[in-house]
Amino acid sequence: MNHELLTTELLVSPLIDHLFEKGALTADDVERIAAEVTTQDKARRFLKIMTFRSEDMNLRFVEKLKEPDCQPHLADSILMAEVPDSDEGEDNEGNV
Repeated sequence: MNHELLTTELLVSPLIDHLFEKGALTADDVERIAAEVTTQDKARRFLKIMTFRSEDMNLRFVEKLKEPDCQPHLADSILMAEVPDSDEGEDNEGNV
């Protein structure tokens, strides 16, 4: 996932209510995000919180981003970052 891209472009406001309703965020999480001053700080706090959530909760986040009225270009960036290169690892076997 491109953390810098998400930090600079992610608008968390449209996501918060949806993810709270789905159980991905707690009331405390919502308050902590809202307490941040800048949009980038809100995004950083949101991303930090989501790193401690289950894969299912993170999938809900990406699914919400995919919606046309949200930020589908960011969902695409996340999904592309998660697809491993099929040749990767074959040339580097034994290298750690």
